[in-house]
Amino acid sequence: MKKARTGRLPNSQQIVAETFAQLGLMQGKAQPDQVRADFNHNLRLAFDRTLKVLESYEAPIYGKIALGNFVKQRENDVKRAERQLKSKSLGQIVSNLLEKWYPSLLQIFLSVSQSRKTRGGKDFELELSGLFDLAEIPFEMQRSKDRVDFFLPSEAVFRTDRNKALIVSAKRTLRERWREVAAELYEIRSPNVYLATADDDISDEKVKGLTDHNVYLLLWDEIKKQKFSTHPKVIGFSEFVNDRLPAFEALWKREIKSST
Repeated sequence: MKKARTGRLPNSQQIVAETFAQLGLMQGKAQPDQVRADFNHNLRLAFDRTLKVLESYEAPIYGKIALGNFVKQRENDVKRAERQLKSKSLGQIVSNLLEKWYPSLLQIFLSVSQSRKTRGGKDFELELSGLFDLAEIPFEMQRSKDRVDFFLPSEAVFRTDRNKALIVSAKRTLRERWREVAAELYEIRSPNVYLATADDDISDEKVKGLTDHNVYLLLWDEIKKQKFSTHPKVIGFSEFVNDRLPAFEALWKREIKSST
């Protein structure tokens, strides 16, 4: 599978760039104020469309090239099946082949699934950073082991005064190592740490584990409204961008003026 993908499947940067182009989320087309106003909606659109763009490239690679090579490597099985056409129905022959090939086919589909998981985190980071750029939200990125951290407005401001900076740490799902991530974020010792996720499956246990470590959970507006409408440390993307962030931006602007 890896051989079939190599040189044929675009990387995450290319896939997300194509996604943004399809959605009209491009410099000169998307106005910063509108990107902010529709931040949650735009991020959801980009998140969902990225998978469709990826699938449009996967289908010919996996469906034709990879599976085509798979069948060629089992030429003896195919010839045996052709001889059996005289005595068995096509349906029974196909069923027998699938049963015999199941272990190998399972490995192929697991490979596809693992590839998507690996890409998924990177895609989500790029979707977030792309919208931050379009919304003219200042940030710097720093990659950690299981996530990427966005320093708003910059790592330099964070190092100078942690009260004046925000950290948005991105992790597409909270299904693996979320407890370790919470502990790692707590060690940053900042009052303004947000863990952004695209995960729809958020339990009360996960929320408590994060908030006990002084970490805000940043998620889809609809999940906030449906499950955590009164929880002060669970924040929807719209609330973060349009209500919380402006207060810090005003502070950053005053700092810049006072230093000039």
